[in-house]
Amino acid sequence: MIKVTGQSFDDGERPAPAPGAGQGGCSLLDIVFAAGDLAKLRQLVADHCLASGLCSTRSDDFVLAVHEVMGNAIVHAGGSGRLLLERIPGALRCTVRDTGPGVPPGAIPPQPPKAQDAETGRGLWLAIQLADQLDIASGQDGTAAVLLMRLPSTDISASH
Repeated sequence: MIKVTGQSFDDGERPAPAPGAGQGGCSLLDIVFAAGDLAKLRQLVADHCLASGLCSTRSDDFVLAVHEVMGNAIVHAGGSGRLLLERIPGALRCTVRDTGPGVPPGAIPPQPPKAQDAETGRGLWLAIQLADQLDIASGQDGTAAVLLMRLPSTDISASH
């Protein structure tokens, strides 16, 4: 699921609360990043995914989705951004903020561009496919992309 909105951040209004907001989240990472930080951040995000209980396949999916959103911030939003990774009840939530102009409506194709048609344009499409949810809000102060990945149920009675 993706939502792209055009809400303003500079007039005191904020985008709608991210999925799981107000649910007693625990901050795992809060880092300002640039291009040279991507490999280190991928490893940190992966470590937290595995420690939070994601299996390796879901962890790899989430790490790649986060990487694509961070890469988008670097390429299209001035070369840097801020990553906030939180554990919320039942999920991991990663917010990537940047100062770029945002994602125009319709910019993310329903299918990836064919290799012969474009050298770029697959990152956010891929992030949508890999994360359980991706919400994007843009305004005059920049863009916030929120990725969500559900954690496996720990309720033992659910398996009986």
